[in-house]
Amino acid sequence: MKRGGKLLLAPVIPELDDNFQPCAILKDFLEGAVSERFDNVDKYVQAGPFGPVHASEGLWLAAQMPDGAEPLAQETGNGRTAAWKMTYPNGGAVLWFGMPWKFTKYTQMDILRYLLGELDCRQPVIQCDNPNVWTVVRNGGGRRMLFIMNLFSSPMEAGIRIRSTDGHGEEDLGRFVLKPMEVKAVALTAN
Repeated sequence: MKRGGKLLLAPVIPELDDNFQPCAILKDFLEGAVSERFDNVDKYVQAGPFGPVHASEGLWLAAQMPDGAEPLAQETGNGRTAAWKMTYPNGGAVLWFGMPWKFTKYTQMDILRYLLGELDCRQPVIQCDNPNVWTVVRNGGGRRMLFIMNLFSSPMEAGIRIRSTDGHGEEDLGRFVLKPMEVKAVALTAN
């Protein structure tokens, strides 16, 4: 982040690493920022113009934020911070959001887009015209693969466009018809 990178942390600020050792480097970098679970039954989040949306899968609120961090979302009942952003002089940023991602309402998608926009992630790598069809691109070994997923019990159809690896062009991959509970794998060109 100090060299211009962007980081999205959700839903908790990690306290232990994979070996159950304290995340001292991250904690120091985030100036001791701490998140704590909010256990109220009624928990609603408002982020910018979006919401309120029910945080049905849990919610973590900021117990301590870095100096200079900007609150971006609040729990509507108590006004406590549910997301904050810390910006660095070179354009890098850390954004923490205390709501786990489980797509159940379109407002959750709007909030995620809003927060990604705060990190200047304006254009998605994949554009899919059906919000019920999930897509992901995986890279490795000089190859790229697109996975198109229909996780519903009814057939779906979607038009998909993908941004080139240099970020300056995009390719229309066409329309895909997916059976219920189907995942299609599509090998992509190197660009």
